[in-house]
Amino acid sequence: MRARLVSAVAAVATATLVPVLGLVGAQAAYAGGGNSGHLEVSEVGGPADSSNDPHVGCSFDLQWYGYQRSDATVRFESQAPTAGAVITKTQGPDKVSLGSAASGSVMNAARTYTLKFTGADPQANQGYHVKVSTDAAGAKGASGKYKVFWVECDRADAPTPTDPTEPGDNGDDHGDDHGDNGGGD
Repeated sequence: MRARLVSAVAAVATATLVPVLGLVGAQAAYAGGGNSGHLEVSEVGGPADSSNDPHVGCSFDLQWYGYQRSDATVRFESQAPTAGAVITKTQGPDKVSLGSAASGSVMNAARTYTLKFTGADPQANQGYHVKVSTDAAGAKGASGKYKVFWVECDRADAPTPTDPTEPGDNGDDHGDDHGDNGGGD
């Protein structure tokens, strides 16, 4: 009888404690490394105040805040509705040193980037929709961050408009300007 009672108590204790211990372990794992760093997009020379500018020109600053000491890679991708655009980075590094550790609203680094776009027209009154991704390898927790924003820039491969009239043409479509005007000489 006593053996059954001990077995029953052990079974109840195991059934109760195993899930609780699992939750405690999961919380410790979740709380263990978090990367609170964030990436912001700003007009060139914009204030270092961790605010985000969702609409910028062809040249803009990326600002990293609150990252641990690490190096971050940078990648740009087109997003709908301008996903057909090909992005070429004409200024700015592919890799950024985030220097010493920072927290919260303390800026680690700022770099200026310039993009040009080919293969698709910009969205009217918006420009090109762009996703920038940064991966701070070596940072604790989630090292990847991204931001989606609009770049108001002209299409780099847009055809130059041509004048429909030929040189020397006066623009009227009434025949040859040098022929008989019907006056009969």
